[in-house]
Amino acid sequence: MEKFLFLSDIDGTLLRGSSGIGEGVKTAARKFISTGGLLTLCTGRSRFSTRWIAEELGIQIPCILYNGAGIYDFSQDRYLKSFPLPEDVLELVRKVYDFYPGISIQVYTKDNIYMIRTNEYLAAHGVQEEMQGPIYSLADVRGEILKITMVSTDRSLLKQCGEEVFNNEQLRFDFASRHFAEVYAREAGKEAALHIMAEHYGVKIKNVFSAGDGMTDLQVLKASGYSFAPVNAPRQLLEVCSMVIPACEDGGMGQAFNRAIEMMNKEMA
Repeated sequence: MEKFLFLSDIDGTLLRGSSGIGEGVKTAARKFISTGGLLTLCTGRSRFSTRWIAEELGIQIPCILYNGAGIYDFSQDRYLKSFPLPEDVLELVRKVYDFYPGISIQVYTKDNIYMIRTNEYLAAHGVQEEMQGPIYSLADVRGEILKITMVSTDRSLLKQCGEEVFNNEQLRFDFASRHFAEVYAREAGKEAALHIMAEHYGVKIKNVFSAGDGMTDLQVLKASGYSFAPVNAPRQLLEVCSMVIPACEDGGMGQAFNRAIEMMNKEMA
């Protein structure tokens, strides 16, 4: 029997800000699962800010978090797979702290989020559930680090930071959006996690659906059998996706899930 897997990004794809997920989208997502599909989230978010979304959609398999640096099973409260950064990465973060004072810094470990420095842009546009704790020093950080997030209104400053500080063969430096940059292990990434999940569940790549609106989703959309991008996604995503859907505010993911159900039913008929 054929198996089908759907990987969905969260921010800008399923929801925006604190808007929540539309009822039509939730209904379509649950129908995809009840029809026999495997639905997972594929996001840069942490496990702390993703759990409620997985629960609302009725997701029953591990979710791809931290841009693929962690695959977490909420039902078992454990990591299926993780790709920690090298232990000396904090030495590089220290350089950002010392020489780039306008850039915010968040350090994501397996079990915590350490806000090292914030700024107005992060406060206005970041994931609110990930900004609730105190301000920490780098000396406070404990545990394996999965991701570093840096935010600045000056994109050129972030780009310079990536070229001068994180230019390392063990690291990946990517822009999640125009003003958000992230660092994670070279072997991690959403597209790598796609292949891990497909292999784990015995799903052929042609039966993998994906949806996303950011540049970290581009390779996932390319690698999938069928892909979706919201109409307001960057041009590069619109050019490679299989189907352009309405923006998340207009319930676009409801169309995506329903289209996936149609294709799944046709394949299994």
